[in-house]
Amino acid sequence: MAVLCALCSMAMEAQTADAPVKNAKVQTGADVTAAQPRDAHYVSPPVVKSGELPQKFTKLVTQSSRGAKSRVRRAAADSTAMPKLIGNVIYSKTLKSYGMYEIATTEGGEFKQLQTNVDATNGGVCVDGVYYAVAGSPYGFNKYKVKVNSYDADTWDLIESRTNEDAGLIADDVAYDPVTGRVYGCFMSDDCMSYVFGYIDYATMKRTVVKANFNRLNAIAIDKNGVIYGVQIDGNLVKVDKETGNTTVIGSTGLTPKYSSSATIDPTTNKMYYAISDAHNNSYLVEINTSDASTTILLQYANGEEITGLYIPTPLNPEAPAPVTGLGLNFVDNSLTGTIDFTAPTATNGGTAGTGSLGYTITLNGNEFATGTMSYGQKVSVPLTVPAPGTYSVAVVASNTAGRSSKVKAEAYIGSGVPKAPTAKLERNGNSFNVSWTRVSETATGGYFDPSKVTYKVTRFPDSVVVASATADTALVDNVAEPANLTGYYYTVVANFDGMASAAAKTNMVVIGKIVPPYLQTFDISGTVQGYTIIDANNDGYMWEWQKGGYLRVRYNSKKKTDDWVVTPPVKLEKNKSYKISFDVWGTNQRNAEVVEVKYGSAATAEAMQHVLLEPDTLLAYTVNSPKHVSVRLTADADGVYYIGFHGISEANKYGLNLDNIEIEHGVSTATPAAPQNLAVTPASDGAKTATITFTCPTKNSDGSALESISKVEVLRADSAIKVFDNPTPGTELTYTDTVAQNGSYTYKVVAYSEFGAGTPAETTVKIGNSTPKKPETVKIAETGNVGEVGITWSAVDEDVDGHKFSAGDVTYTILDDEEKVVATGITGTSYTHQAVAADKEQTFVYYYVKAVSGDMESESNYSNMIPVGTPYAVPFTESVAEGKTSSIFGLKTINPTGSWQVGVDGLYSDISSADGDGGYLYFRGDNVNASASIETGKIALAGVKNPTLSVYVDNLLNSDGLKDLSELDIYAMTADGQTLLKHIVPGELPEVGWNKVVIGLDAFGGKDVYFMFVGTAKNYRNMVIDQIKVYSRTDKNLTITEMTAPAHCRANAEFKIGVRVENTGAANVDAWRLRLTQNGDEMDDLNCKALAAGESRLYEFTVSPSVVGVKNNKYVAEVICDGDAETADNRAEANVSTVMPNFPIVETLTGSKGADGVALRWTAPDLAKAAPDETLEDFEGAESWAHTYGNWTFIDYDKSPVMGITGVTMPNVELGSLQSFFVMEYDQTVFANSKNPQAYASHSGVKHLSTMACYYENVKSDDWAVSPELYGGPQLISFYAKSYSSYLKENLEVLYSTTDTARTSFKSLGDNTGLPNKWNQYEYELPQGAKYFALRSHGTGNWMCFIDDVTYTGKGTPAKMTVVGYNVYRNGEKINSDVVTDCEFTDTELQRSAGATTTSYVVTAVYDRGESMPSPVYSYDVTGVDNIDADDAPVEWFNIQGMRIPADRLEPGVYVRVQGSKATKVIVK
Repeated sequence: MAVLCALCSMAMEAQTADAPVKNAKVQTGADVTAAQPRDAHYVSPPVVKSGELPQKFTKLVTQSSRGAKSRVRRAAADSTAMPKLIGNVIYSKTLKSYGMYEIATTEGGEFKQLQTNVDATNGGVCVDGVYYAVAGSPYGFNKYKVKVNSYDADTWDLIESRTNEDAGLIADDVAYDPVTGRVYGCFMSDDCMSYVFGYIDYATMKRTVVKANFNRLNAIAIDKNGVIYGVQIDGNLVKVDKETGNTTVIGSTGLTPKYSSSATIDPTTNKMYYAISDAHNNSYLVEINTSDASTTILLQYANGEEITGLYIPTPLNPEAPAPVTGLGLNFVDNSLTGTIDFTAPTATNGGTAGTGSLGYTITLNGNEFATGTMSYGQKVSVPLTVPAPGTYSVAVVASNTAGRSSKVKAEAYIGSGVPKAPTAKLERNGNSFNVSWTRVSETATGGYFDPSKVTYKVTRFPDSVVVASATADTALVDNVAEPANLTGYYYTVVANFDGMASAAAKTNMVVIGKIVPPYLQTFDISGTVQGYTIIDANNDGYMWEWQKGGYLRVRYNSKKKTDDWVVTPPVKLEKNKSYKISFDVWGTNQRNAEVVEVKYGSAATAEAMQHVLLEPDTLLAYTVNSPKHVSVRLTADADGVYYIGFHGISEANKYGLNLDNIEIEHGVSTATPAAPQNLAVTPASDGAKTATITFTCPTKNSDGSALESISKVEVLRADSAIKVFDNPTPGTELTYTDTVAQNGSYTYKVVAYSEFGAGTPAETTVKIGNSTPKKPETVKIAETGNVGEVGITWSAVDEDVDGHKFSAGDVTYTILDDEEKVVATGITGTSYTHQAVAADKEQTFVYYYVKAVSGDMESESNYSNMIPVGTPYAVPFTESVAEGKTSSIFGLKTINPTGSWQVGVDGLYSDISSADGDGGYLYFRGDNVNASASIETGKIALAGVKNPTLSVYVDNLLNSDGLKDLSELDIYAMTADGQTLLKHIVPGELPEVGWNKVVIGLDAFGGKDVYFMFVGTAKNYRNMVIDQIKVYSRTDKNLTITEMTAPAHCRANAEFKIGVRVENTGAANVDAWRLRLTQNGDEMDDLNCKALAAGESRLYEFTVSPSVVGVKNNKYVAEVICDGDAETADNRAEANVSTVMPNFPIVETLTGSKGADGVALRWTAPDLAKAAPDETLEDFEGAESWAHTYGNWTFIDYDKSPVMGITGVTMPNVELGSLQSFFVMEYDQTVFANSKNPQAYASHSGVKHLSTMACYYENVKSDDWAVSPELYGGPQLISFYAKSYSSYLKENLEVLYSTTDTARTSFKSLGDNTGLPNKWNQYEYELPQGAKYFALRSHGTGNWMCFIDDVTYTGKGTPAKMTVVGYNVYRNGEKINSDVVTDCEFTDTELQRSAGATTTSYVVTAVYDRGESMPSPVYSYDVTGVDNIDADDAPVEWFNIQGMRIPADRLEPGVYVRVQGSKATKVIVK
């Protein structure tokens, strides 16, 4: 069955588990937030070749602390320099309670508790002396109870407690901004699915979002200037823009937070302190340098304290008064009138002796009570009268003109205290209850108390009778006769003193009396098991226990067979009566069979259970959702008390036996008739609403004696009599036909009566009439002529699932939309019209469900086709999935399981990138052969469009084995008339490896609304990729350059190729056209090309060899020249190629003069001492295997994080969990003997190469550098080979250079190679003049091993040995000597100049046994023949240092010679 979903202007997230997308709608512009595991595109079969698995984190548990300690700098905290840190401790191995603490800041320092039971798990911050603590607790899916408490930060009194269900108040951490006065933080989003950055006002409980979809912060801190810093969950330190929420990464802290953490910044020193709890339950206090993210561990908390809501209290003014002393509340006995006493300070906060007047402010229970003045050292007494006994809190603050003191708090209970609750117990003695309790000798609250004046109130339950109202005794006897029915009794005892009452003490419950049927026990309430007897017969400690779900369970013993009883309270039964006993039993799962038996006896002991009610019954298929309902009958031999025992006897090592809903019905006299025999209710076979009831009247009484006569037999439906047979003869077979009003299930009972009353009933339940309707066979939808309106039709249902016909009017229909919301019910016909989309809204995909209904029975739903509904898109239409976001709607359908279409982004797979370079594409994935799925575009209007055309790019994937992609792509046009196959494509049969443009004419659909369906079917590759879906009006003649390829750089005098692909995107064939290539504006080639048929594409190649006397940076332009081309904007493409010039010594001087024979040139031989050193090819074969150093190379571990290992492989000197950067790997077969793919470790040449190993912590970015030896200093081309180990875990390799030293900040980036393939590739980079070092930087997350080999560069050293073979002479950029000139002179006898030029320029190059040098300085000769030309009137000409004339509008930065008349000037163009 196909699975549909609508993808509304969406970007599908890559599915880690690759499950088909089901019934989901995603909104416009949604980002791709999860990366697809990078892997091969094979489908199984063939089997994917197995690669090595990273050795993960099982062994590092014992090493994690050591690794963490050495990742960052450690320094002992200086207690004299540390500020006071206050925080909320929410976890500790040793602290007795969570709460607010002054945090330890030195080794061995203590956590000083300030207040208990403060919970700031989800945000804590101090604002203007008030500390806000937020804690959220989940109570359902994405539902939270959020508590926000506020405290006085001086006394830690609770000011206010508020609770709501706004999950947006939950934060990872918050911080106060002293500039704006706001509290900023990283908060949970409203839907609890992501994080947001914003600020919160705790007074109003309102959070304001600055940036949604925010990268989660583990901690946040704000400095005195309002700059916000945060530590991300991956350990990066970032700076956060408070206006936009955008983050700037400062660097990695080298730490890996996992649990709640917090940070704060000292406003005095601007130091950032971070209390971190990492992934291995280690806790540290860390100082973070906010300029470069470097960290210093100040101390480790040995007991794993987890700290939130960290802050530094504002220091008090040293000239303000010190706090008062001796604060107390003085009250006599139970008096409510007394005094507040304290002594004024004698000094200031700074310790100097105090002078002058002071003020004081007293608060009572948080409210201002009194103010006054005092002098230093004065004793102060303020009267206080309170309205009632209770606990009162006072706080006093002293003040002067410089500020206030810290607050001093005192608390006391005033008046008579509340007695402690006694402890009470209950015993049964004959017909009396003995109640006893402990004497109360102290209060629960403090305050005045006289134990001799305590009395006690005793109340009996469940009848709420006060047995004693004010007794001074501690025991009493209450005469209570045994009740008629089973009753549970308990008592409460309340101590009273001077009008103050204790909490009620509750005794145990004693159950007396007997069960008198009828009786039902559902165990819904805790304690309802009282009165039952629990017997652990096998003494294994496991027995029947009450469960929160409201039932009893006995759990398994892995070694002993279950032998456990639960026995009812006594049951009063009458002689010669039969009692129906029923109950529910089940096992805990369907894999473990449980066994139960039921017996009864005369006592609540296992030995007394002598009579069987239920033989051992094995329960296998019964669970809590489908228990087995068991009914048995018990006939008492005599009047008396009986006990019913349920006995668990399962074999050992099962799971759990459960019991619930014990019911005992009224007894039926055994002198009454037995149950009628052979009861059968037979529904009509044709589905009619009738049933025939047959039975045989009983011939015996319930006790087995002969039944002499029957007064009547009643037939009941739903406990209502529908037929009475009077005086039937015992043993007679009776029949009755019943007609019901509706189809459905009915319960029938048949009861025979005699002179002794009603007998035992016989009963059965049957379904009458039609059964569940069949589902509608077909459901179709189509848009009507009204925009957004849909017509739904379906096939009629006239039969039930058993094939019985329904009567007319018995079936109606219910319609649901694609979110399964009811659209309409009670529809009697087979069609319905629904406004699916408002006419002014964007189109969307819809589909509907229809189900048939008869009475209370509903069929399965059947669903319709899915179509786009609403206003169609106009032409031209383009969907390029830019940046992994779609700009239009798409519909998805899974045709064959494991097939799905998804949005991809560049970098998701290493060998797939977008066709147009915009970062996004669509891809199909199917993990099994013939897995299939479709993706459909929105509706597009072709009305009025000439030559409508569809084009799409399809990727011909080709792996390293050259396996041809045999998967299939079918493209359909969808209209109101149906679907039409436009093209069947096998990607592997497309002409080019990689992207191919497919063009399809749509003339057959002119004037219609059309949408397109792309159906992917997996064969031998699991992925299929498309991009750039376009619908446009195609012109008759249009040639387009779709691609131009050229290398980024090439060596002078070496050939390279430029490729130009031209496609005929017009509707007509093009017979005659040309393709021209220019270099820096000068024509290089002009091809007369063969005819191109409509839709045909062809690749053309030009061979180019840049000269040593040419310019360094060349712009190559390809241009199509075609008469009548309707769109010339796509006829041109360009490529820039940098020429790498040789670094051989040049001819440094060149002179000339005109003689009779021409221009005579003379030059000096090059200085061979200036030759660059020989180029080095470093293959690392001379390095020590597995070494972490080599020669003058420098390997740096900037991530400072432990590394992974390889499962089953032990590499010498490369230990799991060690700290290291690059190392020398040797391809040693013995080392990799246990590897699944040892060839993957092979070097590019030889057996050795450089390697890195990824970080142990999954969310830590690796950052490893290999810095070259010192270079010779001139410009050069470096090259190297690199690869990733795995196609699943791709590496990133950045190339940088420095002109000074090897400090990290000295390097500049040349480029970053992201997603290195898992095969050796060569990479080349140009270094500028002055480059002293280059670095190869392996970095990123989700990687494993980066390999580097065969690095070519020119290092610092002695000049290379070379021989001058001769010289070449160039006039105006053209070589004029046919043979190499061996002397240092040459005469140009053929004077020439370029058209319009006034000068001729010469340069000379040296020819070595190794190649040709760059040219000498320019010599220019005036060829006008005018000796005194006015330079101001002469045309200006520009020459590069190689002597080539350069147009004035083509001057790039560099050195040029400006010639005007006879005047030449050297000019630097910047």
